[in-house]
Amino acid sequence: MSRAAADRNPPDAALTAVDVEHALELARSFDLAADSYERTRPDYPAALLDPLPIPADATVLDLGAGTGKLTRVLTRRYAHVIAVEPLDGMRAILERVVPEAEALAGRAEAIPLRDGSVDAVFAAQAFHWFANVEAVAEIARVLRPGGLFCVVWNEGDESRPSPL
Repeated sequence: MSRAAADRNPPDAALTAVDVEHALELARSFDLAADSYERTRPDYPAALLDPLPIPADATVLDLGAGTGKLTRVLTRRYAHVIAVEPLDGMRAILERVVPEAEALAGRAEAIPLRDGSVDAVFAAQAFHWFANVEAVAEIARVLRPGGLFCVVWNEGDESRPSPL
């Protein structure tokens, strides 16, 4: 991009407070469909954790955990799993289906943990909801030195017919 084009189209350094509130409003709509979300979202394979250099005795955070789709996989691998989810309906399902995880109310922009308290932070299908400077700073704050931030996405399998 040329200098003139960059001046006309500066990159957004952070979402504004209005942008964050709009994103929160959209996210809250998911709370109304928490049961459907749990029923229809695909699970994650345990093998997705295999290449990660995170020891079994680690404390990990599932940020924006939703109904706990990734949280279940994390609890089978790591010693202490904390799941932070802002939406009450989603978190209620998470607490029911993954009771071995420590479920907390909270948002990525204000993670309810102390500094340097986790070895890894995971964001599965959620990072786009909080991809802003405040959230990234919070993730860095709660990670121990040398900790990992893992963004996880799943996609449709084009080789399988649509159930719709």
